[in-house]
Amino acid sequence: MASILKVDKIRVTGADSDSISFDGSGNITFNKTASGAGMNVIVQNDTTGGTANEIAFDLSMDTSYIFQRFIITGMYSSHTNDLYARTRRASDNSYFTGSNSYGWAYRYVTNGGTGGSGSNGATYGRFCGHGMGNVIGEISTYIVDVYNNAVSGSGKETTLHWQRYGISGSDVYCNEDGHLMETATTTTNQFKLYSSAGGGSTITYDGYVHYGFKRS
Repeated sequence: MASILKVDKIRVTGADSDSISFDGSGNITFNKTASGAGMNVIVQNDTTGGTANEIAFDLSMDTSYIFQRFIITGMYSSHTNDLYARTRRASDNSYFTGSNSYGWAYRYVTNGGTGGSGSNGATYGRFCGHGMGNVIGEISTYIVDVYNNAVSGSGKETTLHWQRYGISGSDVYCNEDGHLMETATTTTNQFKLYSSAGGGSTITYDGYVHYGFKRS
């Protein structure tokens, strides 16, 4: 016969506060830093989403993270154009916009064919190369991994690797994979996405979860 242990908090002997707490619905809150091989920590959980000309994602400056991951759901645009990305310099909160700020490359596979492109010097990084869906029935999910944003120096340039799964419009099913790398060697505290259509174009998303991954 199975036993049931009912508690609302767990505290280690000698500790001055609870390590783990539970609410009435069974949700768990970790009040202390967890450790162990391959541990990940939820940095932010946005469950509301929104619509804007640009959507920005803050990066943690915790140097203990090997990389940070964003899972962004329910994305579509007001236009079927591609998405662009830029990163923000931590020292003065300005975006890298120079003519040689980024290198990028991507590949896509659709039910109609394959393709891809790249650049070794651009004012933006490409985050979609086959167009976005522009209605709520043509959504995409993005997985974005960010490396080296909290460190600086040669060989430690901030790099974003992205994967996209969704619909590009007119029921074109699309998988894309790409990355962008800053040419600068300074620290970065944010990245933003916007439509290549410019003007009053918008991006809508359901929400995202931001994880930080540590070795231990």
